[in-house]
Amino acid sequence: MNIPVLINPRCEHLRRAEETITAVNREQKFFRLSLVPARWLPDDENEEKEVTAEHIRVLVEKNFQKIPEDKPAIAVIQNPFDDNSFSQDYCYLSIITIASWE
Repeated sequence: MNIPVLINPRCEHLRRAEETITAVNREQKFFRLSLVPARWLPDDENEEKEVTAEHIRVLVEKNFQKIPEDKPAIAVIQNPFDDNSFSQDYCYLSIITIASWE
């Protein structure tokens, strides 16, 4: 099973996301992660503009795919969530923020 990892290619942490995908794919064979450039995802370099998970879910469904139960996806953003969480999950969509990564 292939799981797309959506990330804005302008994200300053893109290299770290690529390295993480490589490590996950190397360590297990049950599923494969694949990087998918998503210029339409927000990318706040200053990591100040908060977003809601619902807003990101709508962007994914509008620009990438409706999220069917048999095709999970992961969206990685640089903006912080408005509730200060690290991740939000919908049925088959996980949204992860990398705001404040060091």
